[in-house]
Amino acid sequence: MDVAIPMKGRMIHPTTGAPQSQIYDPIRGQCINSISRPILNQRLLESLPEEIDTVFDVKLAKIDWKTRTAYGLVKRQKPKQKLPGQEDDDGKVGGGSRGEGSRDAGRDEIETQFDLIVGCDGSWSKVRSEMMRADR
Repeated sequence: MDVAIPMKGRMIHPTTGAPQSQIYDPIRGQCINSISRPILNQRLLESLPEEIDTVFDVKLAKIDWKTRTAYGLVKRQKPKQKLPGQEDDDGKVGGGSRGEGSRDAGRDEIETQFDLIVGCDGSWSKVRSEMMRADR
Protein backbone atom coordinates (compact mmCIF):
# COMPACT_ATOMS: atom_id res chain seq x y z
CA MET A 1 0.00 0.00 0.00
CA ASP A 2 3.01 2.29 0.37
CA VAL A 3 3.17 2.80 -3.42
CA ALA A 4 -0.55 2.42 -4.23
CA ILE A 5 -2.62 5.31 -5.54
CA PRO A 6 -6.29 5.38 -4.48
CA MET A 7 -8.57 5.61 -7.51
CA LYS A 8 -12.04 6.95 -6.68
CA GLY A 9 -13.38 6.60 -10.21
CA ARG A 10 -12.66 6.34 -13.88
CA MET A 11 -13.11 8.37 -17.03
CA ILE A 12 -15.66 7.21 -19.58
CA HIS A 13 -14.81 8.24 -23.14
CA PRO A 14 -17.94 7.93 -25.27
CA THR A 15 -17.64 7.89 -29.04
CA THR A 16 -19.76 11.04 -29.12
CA GLY A 17 -19.72 13.81 -26.53
CA ALA A 18 -17.34 14.82 -23.81
CA PRO A 19 -15.57 12.40 -21.42
CA GLN A 20 -17.36 11.88 -18.11
CA SER A 21 -16.05 11.00 -14.67
CA GLN A 22 -17.69 7.94 -13.09
CA ILE A 23 -17.24 7.40 -9.33
CA TYR A 24 -16.82 3.76 -8.26
CA ASP A 25 -18.72 4.04 -4.95
CA PRO A 26 -20.70 7.29 -4.63
CA ILE A 27 -22.44 6.14 -1.40
CA ARG A 28 -19.57 4.93 0.81
CA GLY A 29 -16.70 6.62 -1.03
CA GLN A 30 -14.68 3.42 -1.36
CA CYS A 31 -11.99 3.22 -4.02
CA ILE A 32 -9.67 0.79 -5.71
CA ASN A 33 -5.92 1.00 -5.32
CA SER A 34 -3.71 1.28 -8.37
CA ILE A 35 -0.03 0.42 -8.64
CA SER A 36 2.24 1.04 -11.60
CA ARG A 37 3.12 -2.04 -13.64
CA PRO A 38 6.93 -1.61 -13.31
CA ILE A 39 6.68 -1.37 -9.51
CA LEU A 40 4.33 -4.36 -9.36
CA ASN A 41 6.68 -6.41 -11.56
CA GLN A 42 9.66 -5.48 -9.40
CA ARG A 43 7.86 -6.35 -6.15
CA LEU A 44 6.65 -9.69 -7.51
CA LEU A 45 10.16 -10.66 -8.66
CA GLU A 46 11.70 -9.58 -5.35
CA SER A 47 9.23 -11.79 -3.47
CA LEU A 48 10.24 -15.00 -5.31
CA PRO A 49 12.42 -17.52 -3.50
CA GLU A 50 15.96 -17.79 -4.90
CA GLU A 51 15.40 -21.37 -6.14
CA ILE A 52 12.71 -20.19 -8.59
CA ASP A 53 14.00 -19.78 -12.15
CA THR A 54 12.42 -17.05 -14.24
CA VAL A 55 12.56 -16.79 -18.02
CA PHE A 56 12.24 -13.50 -19.91
CA ASP A 57 12.21 -12.36 -23.55
CA VAL A 58 10.74 -15.64 -24.80
CA LYS A 59 7.60 -15.78 -26.93
CA LEU A 60 5.49 -18.75 -25.82
CA ALA A 61 4.72 -21.02 -28.78
CA LYS A 62 2.91 -23.95 -27.14
CA ILE A 63 2.55 -25.92 -23.92
CA ASP A 64 2.57 -29.71 -23.55
CA TRP A 65 0.61 -30.20 -20.32
CA LYS A 66 1.25 -33.98 -20.15
CA THR A 67 5.05 -33.61 -20.15
CA ARG A 68 4.93 -30.19 -18.43
CA THR A 69 7.03 -28.66 -21.19
CA ALA A 70 6.75 -25.11 -22.48
CA TYR A 71 8.05 -24.38 -25.97
CA GLY A 72 9.13 -20.87 -26.72
CA LEU A 73 10.77 -18.75 -29.34
CA VAL A 74 13.77 -16.67 -28.33
CA LYS A 75 15.21 -13.89 -30.47
CA ARG A 76 18.49 -14.63 -32.16
CA GLN A 77 21.30 -12.18 -31.81
CA LYS A 78 21.17 -9.68 -34.65
CA PRO A 79 23.68 -10.60 -37.32
CA LYS A 80 26.09 -8.02 -38.58
CA GLN A 81 24.22 -5.60 -40.82
CA LYS A 82 24.68 -6.29 -44.51
CA LEU A 83 25.12 -3.66 -47.13
CA PRO A 84 22.59 -3.28 -49.96
CA GLY A 85 23.11 -6.08 -52.48
CA GLN A 86 24.55 -8.44 -49.84
CA GLU A 87 21.18 -9.63 -48.46
CA ASP A 88 20.21 -13.30 -48.61
CA ASP A 89 17.26 -14.02 -50.90
CA ASP A 90 15.53 -17.39 -51.22
CA GLY A 91 13.38 -16.04 -54.05
CA LYS A 92 10.11 -16.34 -52.09
CA VAL A 93 7.87 -13.40 -51.28
CA GLY A 94 8.27 -12.64 -47.59
CA GLY A 95 11.34 -14.84 -47.33
CA GLY A 96 9.57 -18.22 -47.16
CA SER A 97 7.77 -19.88 -44.27
CA ARG A 98 10.19 -18.69 -41.57
CA GLY A 99 11.77 -15.87 -43.53
CA GLU A 100 11.73 -12.15 -42.99
CA GLY A 101 7.97 -11.99 -43.65
CA SER A 102 7.22 -14.36 -40.76
CA ARG A 103 6.31 -12.98 -37.34
CA ASP A 104 8.70 -15.55 -35.84
CA ALA A 105 11.60 -14.83 -38.17
CA GLY A 106 14.92 -14.51 -36.40
CA ARG A 107 13.83 -16.73 -33.49
CA ASP A 108 15.06 -20.10 -32.24
CA GLU A 109 12.82 -22.60 -30.45
CA ILE A 110 13.66 -23.60 -26.90
CA GLU A 111 11.90 -25.94 -24.50
CA THR A 112 11.65 -25.70 -20.74
CA GLN A 113 10.30 -28.15 -18.19
CA PHE A 114 8.08 -26.52 -15.57
CA ASP A 115 6.38 -27.28 -12.28
CA LEU A 116 4.23 -24.15 -12.40
CA ILE A 117 3.57 -21.77 -15.25
CA VAL A 118 2.13 -18.31 -14.61
CA GLY A 119 0.41 -16.49 -17.45
CA CYS A 120 0.81 -12.74 -17.05
CA ASP A 121 0.68 -12.10 -20.74
CA GLY A 122 -2.36 -9.85 -21.12
CA SER A 123 -5.75 -10.04 -22.74
CA TRP A 124 -4.55 -12.10 -25.74
CA SER A 125 -2.86 -14.58 -23.40
CA LYS A 126 -1.11 -17.49 -25.10
CA VAL A 127 -1.15 -19.34 -21.76
CA ARG A 128 -4.95 -18.93 -21.63
CA SER A 129 -5.41 -20.17 -25.19
CA GLU A 130 -3.17 -23.19 -24.48
CA MET A 131 -5.22 -23.99 -21.36
CA MET A 132 -8.43 -23.84 -23.38
CA ARG A 133 -7.00 -26.40 -25.85
CA ALA A 134 -6.05 -28.88 -23.10
CA ASP A 135 -8.15 -31.95 -22.25
CA ARG A 136 -9.77 -31.73 -18.86
